[in-house]
Amino acid sequence: MPHSEGQRVEYRDNNNQKCQGTVRNVQGRGQQAMYTIENEQNRQKEQVPENRIERDL
Repeated sequence: MPHSEGQRVEYRDNNNQKCQGTVRNVQGRGQQAMYTIENEQNRQKEQVPENRIERDL
């Protein structure tokens, strides 16, 4: 499911931990999409592929 800039999502980080954040940038489309997400807890930006985004918030 496509996500867009400014949208809040729940995702899994590199350690497979559930996190929440805001999509800041989208590259690509469909299953190959890569999202830059700003983590709500530590404010760090992470690169997250489509398959690691769990749901919209």
